[in-house]
Amino acid sequence: MNTENITLAFNKIITDIVNWLLYDFTYILISLVVVIVLIWLLNAISRNLEKVILKRSDALHNKEAQKRVKTLMSIGRGIMRLILWAIFALILLKRIGIEIGPIIASAGITGIAIGFGAQELIRDFLAGFFVLLDNQIRTDDIVVINGTTGVVEKIELRTIRLRDHSGVVH
Repeated sequence: MNTENITLAFNKIITDIVNWLLYDFTYILISLVVVIVLIWLLNAISRNLEKVILKRSDALHNKEAQKRVKTLMSIGRGIMRLILWAIFALILLKRIGIEIGPIIASAGITGIAIGFGAQELIRDFLAGFFVLLDNQIRTDDIVVINGTTGVVEKIELRTIRLRDHSGVVH
């Protein structure tokens, strides 16, 4: 009797593992392949779009415009990759059996809390994005920012690096 229970339990475990491998693991694996293919397609499409934009604009002859287009396309690709991986993570959690509704609700509430706490950071990113998009300043421009005059060495989403006349980096 005892060996029959052990055999039944062992058979159930083996059956559960086989079913998981046949259905859930296969679904997860297919989802992973789809995400990887989508990311590959996204990269290919965005790089082709970048080439088209550069050809149809004056950016082909302007190094700064080329940098701006490449920066904006890179940011867009990064955001899309992040979204695709987040969707895959939710699919994975759902398939494993974890309810994703509370996770999504918690993420929303956390996002709101972070948004309130990081308003200045978000404002800086948006301002930097629009500085890049509007081409307000470029590398090697001489500018005055917060009373500091200098040559723009590097422009990023959140910061602008200046070098003043004495060589000090701000």
